[in-house]
Amino acid sequence: MQSSQQIRHQRDNMPSCSAILLLAASAHALTKVAVLGPGDPWVSLNAAKTAHKQGLTSSIACNKPGEAQKMLWGADLTAEDEAKIKVVEGAEGIGEILEDAEGLIISGAGFAGLTGNYCETVLRNAPACTSVAICVEAGKNADAIDAARKACAERSIPCSVLRVHELRGGGPGTNKGEEMEDLGLSRQFYDTQFDFPKFQADEYADKFLLGVSVRMRRPLYMRALHPVLACWGAVRVLHERCASTA
Repeated sequence: MQSSQQIRHQRDNMPSCSAILLLAASAHALTKVAVLGPGDPWVSLNAAKTAHKQGLTSSIACNKPGEAQKMLWGADLTAEDEAKIKVVEGAEGIGEILEDAEGLIISGAGFAGLTGNYCETVLRNAPACTSVAICVEAGKNADAIDAARKACAERSIPCSVLRVHELRGGGPGTNKGEEMEDLGLSRQFYDTQFDFPKFQADEYADKFLLGVSVRMRRPLYMRALHPVLACWGAVRVLHERCASTA
């Protein structure tokens, strides 16, 4: 079993999805990232939080913004916490964050609800977009992927797809009172999980199974044991593509 020091070392040396998204914009300085989609909400929240931690202006569209803020920063969140990431809901809110978003992370993994029409609508309303990463469940959402790639190709926007299998965890992987550079959501993620076996599985995954192996220039499949890694893989591909054409 790993010690807290070993876990901390792994976390401190893990590349983040948004750090790589920052590098993915080729000639453009990517500063604003919008995260949205009908997929696993923990993927979206983790990606938005990581973007903020990397110094990007991060925004996310989701249901119940108040609960989402608590998942991000904890039950005792402050006004300062709420100002870190713009959390919106509804069509009007989505339009606001898409208007000037330079990078898009479209989350479709976990619920298989991503459609071609959704991707086309998102891209049509994101005039400043220069990079797109899509996360889907392996073997699903083929029509949505095709539609997104076509819409991106028409504007010469790099579009990368990450296909994942079962997603586990999403919390900080720390014990109550333990201070550590946080990766993942707050402990609110655990404290509101009343399915005890699920709680145990998620916390164990976050503490001891966090990791990813990625190989480039071949179809990318991964068993993502932490939702933030799901977006990380897709954005890593974006970076490699832009670097190879620079």
